[in-house]
Amino acid sequence: MTLLQLKYFCTACELSSITKAAEKLFVTQPTVSTAIRELEQEFQIRLLNRRSKGMALTDEGMAFYREACALLQRVNDFENQIRFMAEQKRYIRLGLTKASGASVYQEYFAFGVEHHPELNIVVRFGASEELLPRLRDGKLDVIIVPRQEEDEMDEFRKAELCRMGMWYCVSAAHPLAKEKELDVSMVLHEKMVSTLNDNNKMKVMERLFEPYGVKPAVIQRYEQISMALSMIQANVATGYFPEGAVRNYSGIVGKPLREEPLVPIYLVWTDEGWRREEVRTLIHYIRKFYMDR
Repeated sequence: MTLLQLKYFCTACELSSITKAAEKLFVTQPTVSTAIRELEQEFQIRLLNRRSKGMALTDEGMAFYREACALLQRVNDFENQIRFMAEQKRYIRLGLTKASGASVYQEYFAFGVEHHPELNIVVRFGASEELLPRLRDGKLDVIIVPRQEEDEMDEFRKAELCRMGMWYCVSAAHPLAKEKELDVSMVLHEKMVSTLNDNNKMKVMERLFEPYGVKPAVIQRYEQISMALSMIQANVATGYFPEGAVRNYSGIVGKPLREEPLVPIYLVWTDEGWRREEVRTLIHYIRKFYMDR
């Protein structure tokens, strides 16, 4: 018994005609008839009652047809699953935080294209608290995130790539723009804007503000960092963002807070991801790029 024989038999049953089955399958009528006859001979049962104007399934033929259809469907599902798995292996799923992760990868991008143009990388953006669960569940292969305030990420493999300044950002028209340096005491009562899902950053801010008995006053959160920065440009509010995300924005002055000048940025992956050669290649070159700087 072969899958091709089962396909010929099931198609003939569905069309109630060996002739129509042959036409649909682009084979000759004797090819379909022979396949069905070979099944009958192999299992010593009659599958069809052949008539001058068509065919009819026997009781055994009906039972055989149901099982054959189920088997062909399972084979089809199996093939689709394997194709999907193979497709997943063809590209690397890289997760980036919208500010620091995107900034770090942007610096690396030209180097990466030059040294491993064969890698197919699909980038997904999200907050750290979104990317880490996706990495854990195998939905991402590698992520670039800042240090986590309350998570050492010990369940993963990780490497520090660089340290990025976190800037307290104000409009060029804001009084603080003229200060040479800033500390937390100078921004305690400033209204702030931020981005959605900013839990990790807010935990940092809360830690910095806690000695003064004050909580950060975030008045609005936006999906896009560009919208938050436009509010700062307009002197509506202030904000706290990675240096790389705001460096090229005119009309915004950013300065590090004395208490928190630099934040480590990590490349993070799993043992499962490490088994793939493409993932190892990407990790190698990103680490090399930042080690050689």
